[in-house]
Amino acid sequence: MDFFVVAGAIINLIASYGREYYMRREFVLTYRVRVERDKAEAFLYQMLPRQVAQEVKRGLSGIANKFTDVTILYSDIKGFTKFSASSSPEQVVQLLSRLFSQFDLLTDKLHVYKVQTIGDAYVLVGGFSFMEFVSSLGLVWVGRGCVADGW
Repeated sequence: MDFFVVAGAIINLIASYGREYYMRREFVLTYRVRVERDKAEAFLYQMLPRQVAQEVKRGLSGIANKFTDVTILYSDIKGFTKFSASSSPEQVVQLLSRLFSQFDLLTDKLHVYKVQTIGDAYVLVGGFSFMEFVSSLGLVWVGRGCVADGW
């Protein structure tokens, strides 16, 4: 009789350990998936306007909207290629960081949308109807602010 009690207790212990192991593993994997999903969502909102990102999250495909008063600003640093050839990588990164940080402040202030930065180019869009302040004119003020500050 004692043998069966001990054997039952051992089997119960092994089963409990297995169940606990898989529950903990499921918790860790679920947590990792949640972290990665949050990173992907943050990246999505960083790359796309909020309204478009929400449509993508809802699974809508073929998203196309018509905007009649949109303005695009392409900026480029005059003499950047020559500057970067004669400067250290740290100096180039510092210059771009300083300039793009100023651009970012102006885009937030004037409610225009930063599409992307490529090398020394900075691309902005204004005039989307879903933005807080519809502002193609905001892009003009961004450009004027850059020139006025001596960039």
